[in-house]
Order: sequence, then structure tokens, then C-alpha cells
Amino acid sequence: QALLFLNRRGYAPLTLCRKCGERIQCPQCSAWLVEHRFKKKLGCHHCGFQLPLPDKCPKCHEPGSLVACGPGVERVAEEVRERFPAAKIEILSSDLVPGLTEMRAMIHRIEAGEADIIIGTQIVAKGHNFPDLSMVGIVDGDLGLAQGADPRAGERTFQLLHQVTGRAGRALIRGRGLVQTHAPQHPVMAAILTGDREAFLDHEIRIRQMGLLPPYGRLAALVISARDKPLAERAAREVVKRAPPADRIEVLGPAEAPIAVIRGRHRWRILVKAPRDADIQGYLRSWAAEIPKLPTDVTISLDIDPYSFL
Repeated sequence: QALLFLNRRGYAPLTLCRKCGERIQCPQCSAWLVEHRFKKKLGCHHCGFQLPLPDKCPKCHEPGSLVACGPGVERVAEEVRERFPAAKIEILSSDLVPGLTEMRAMIHRIEAGEADIIIGTQIVAKGHNFPDLSMVGIVDGDLGLAQGADPRAGERTFQLLHQVTGRAGRALIRGRGLVQTHAPQHPVMAAILTGDREAFLDHEIRIRQMGLLPPYGRLAALVISARDKPLAERAAREVVKRAPPADRIEVLGPAEAPIAVIRGRHRWRILVKAPRDADIQGYLRSWAAEIPKLPTDVTISLDIDPYSFL
């Protein structure tokens, strides 16, 4: 058996008009709509908005001008079917598996050798033992490294690639893994290639220590949002102005969030950085006491030791 892994749901992450260049975006978020061709829909993975797959550009109205850009697991499956029409294929993606019962049945078929090629997203990464699996191919293996603001991006990508490539050769059959990457010299890719997990962890530890990043430091993320963009920015700047001075605690921002709008709300981010032994909760409580009453549409969310930086 062979496994093709791509950590991207749907058919394509972007739909583009070849005539006018329009990129179809979610009306409620600053994110492109993802094509889900098997369901004949475009959908937003941030707010859940969906619309039927259009047959013409919504801006210039040119029929047949829309083109899907970039791969998702559905596109990989389509190409595999074209190249290997006789192969028995199973697609493991949360969008395409209706429920737990169907998922278990699919896993059982794969374990029983009733599939030749498995195509999947992150749900195939761990917890499954496919004894006949001898080849793993990872498409766009450096997708996770694009999360530039996330200090754990390298660690998470290494864990994911290590888990996926480790699916092959777990029984008597020798396994082989192939990783597609635009950054072959990246420490994550070097560690996957050599299998030197300790060298990668040493590299990560040095970076974290130098930057006082977790687990050697603490982070707290504040997201200020409002339906009105200028109001969101003003509120974020007012919140930062009220931050108490502290010798060892650093307040970064405000800055517009990487995904600037979600569900119609404009978002600004503030990051608080502190040494491990600092009382970051106490600092945040003191800060909250200094913040004046904000307009009713403004919301502030707080995430200590955040796992998302979007």
C-alpha cells in the first residue's frame, strides 16, 4: 500500500478568474474560499460560510473563467485516479467521512489490505497501524512552516512529518518516505531526512532559550475585535497605552491579525512576552484594571500560552 498525505482539506485553497484576476473570498472573513469539488461547494474554513460552486466569475461574470489554484486532498485523489485507474483508493479527510462508524469501516478496509492507495489529511497521522503500508509520500511537506509567527511551527511540523512517515514499514515490509518541500535545507527537513531527532530538538531548544520562548518563557495573546475597522484599531491602541510598565515583561503590538477579519469582525493582536518565572497572570490582571470601558461592540479575548497566532 501507499499513502499520500497533504494537510489541506478540499480540492484547492484558491479559486481565481483567468479573465479579471478576481480571487473568490469569504464575505465574512479575510480568507479565500476553499473549493470542495466533491461536494460542489466553495467554503470558508474559518466561519463555515458556503456557496454552490459557481460556473462564472462573480465579478466580471465571464462563464468558464474560474480556475482552481493549488492542491488539496481532493485534487490529489483526482490525479491519482487518472494515473492509476485500476487502483482501489480510500480518502481519509474529515470533510468526506460522514461519521465515526464510516471512519472505522474505512480503517478496517485499509488494515485488511482492501485499499491500494490511501490519501489523507492529518487524521491519518497517528493512531492507525496499516501493516501493508510500505510507501508514504508527503505533498507540500513544509505547509506548517509558513506559520511564521508561531514559535512552535518547526516543532509541530517535525512531529507531524515524523508521525506520517512513521506509518510506513511498521510490520514486516520495509518502508520508504518521500517529502516534497520548497525548503530542503530547513532544520526540520534535515532532521526528517537523517532521522536525527535529538539534533533537531537541540536546535529548537537553543532558539527557544535565546528568545525566551516557551517553555523558557511565557506568552499571552490578546485579540481585540469589532465590526468597525477603525474602532477595532483605536481600541487596540488604547488597550496598549494602558499596559503597566514592567522591567521583564514586554508588550508587542498592536498589529493587525494575520487573518484580519473573521465572521465580519476586524481583529488586532497584542502579544505579551515574559520570562518563565514572571507573574504574567498578575500583570494581566493589573493591566485589565487600567483599561477603561470600551464601546459595547469591542471584544477582548485572552489566550495564555497560545497555540494559534492567526
